[in-house]
Amino acid sequence: MTKKLLSAFLLFSLTHVFAQDQKWSLEANYTIIPGDGLFGEDDFIDVGLKYRFVKLGLFNLGFGVNGGFSSEDVENTGFDSRRDNTYLIQPRIFSELVVPGFEKLRPSLGVGYSFLNTVSSRTINGMESSDDSWVQGFNLNFGISYNISKRFFLQAQYDFIDLTLDDDVPNDILLPAQINGNINNIRLGVGFRF
Repeated sequence: MTKKLLSAFLLFSLTHVFAQDQKWSLEANYTIIPGDGLFGEDDFIDVGLKYRFVKLGLFNLGFGVNGGFSSEDVENTGFDSRRDNTYLIQPRIFSELVVPGFEKLRPSLGVGYSFLNTVSSRTINGMESSDDSWVQGFNLNFGISYNISKRFFLQAQYDFIDLTLDDDVPNDILLPAQINGNINNIRLGVGFRF
């Protein structure tokens, strides 16, 4: 009896491990912001989780969320020291195309919303202070992934984020004037489907 249960469990596990269409994926990315961008020379490291909830012909539709972090020591601000820690949360709906004959390549398109929180800690004459600010906005995402196995993949994505600036946030603390509330970034990463 034990051998039959063990065999059934092993067969189920192998079927699950080598299944072609996995509903979930976990990804780790490095986000490059061209030029000085929003966060100076320090770019984002982020993780993402996606769930594909329906398959319509060649398309997988799903929901995903990415969370990112960046930390920068800002110089020449008139303070003894200043550190900006920035957190980015990006929920989105996405569509992924499975191209017949090229199943390893999967182009995708996503639409969502981005929430950006910056905590700026400063020290001047031994006194510490900090500001906490939030901005948010529409997010459009284009990407392509390449399956290196049935479970693992490489990916590249482009994000356009249209941030709504808060009038209470001083422009020199959060957004340089040349950005005008828009962020363009490139995300490179690896992922695991399960």
